[in-house]
Parts: sequence; C-alpha cells; structure tokens
Amino acid sequence: MKHNHKLTLLEVRSSWEQEQKTCVENLKKIHVIEKEKEIEATKKKQWCANCSKEAHFYCCWNTSYCNHSCQQAHWPIHVNTCSQTRESFMTSLPDTST
Repeated sequence: MKHNHKLTLLEVRSSWEQEQKTCVENLKKIHVIEKEKEIEATKKKQWCANCSKEAHFYCCWNTSYCNHSCQQAHWPIHVNTCSQTRESFMTSLPDTST
C-alpha cells in the first residue's frame, strides 16, 4: 500500500509539473503577443517635437506637438524645415493683443 501511495504521488507530481510547464509556456506566448501589439500601437503614435510627449496636433508631415505652447516654443527651430508657410502658422496663432 505504501508503495502504491508513493507511485500515485509521483504520478500526480509529474502530471502537475507538466501542467505547470504548459501553463507557463502558454502565458509566455500570450505576453509576447501582447508586447508585439503594444509595440505596434506605440509605433503608430506621433510624438511632440518639442517635449517628446504623445502628440495630438500636427504641423506638417513629420512634425507634431502635444499642445500649442510646444508648437510655439519649437517654431524657431522648425520654421526652416516646415512644409507649411509661415503665414499659415501666424494665422493659426491666438490673438494675444487684447
């Protein structure tokens, strides 16, 4: 009886270890897939040319900003490469004369 008990325990332990190994492998696969999805989502985002936060406003084909103040702060650097005209940028600025 003691022998049968030991055999049963060994069998259960082996089964449990195999199931654990399978679960770990499955979780690794799931995490790899989730990681790849997050990387793809990040690659699709635009980043502020001034502060590197996620951008929501676009100036031209390769330059984006998180807000208007970052766009204004970066303008002296960007003006020479901007594909939009300076007049279109100036007309988009809010009127601060009042």
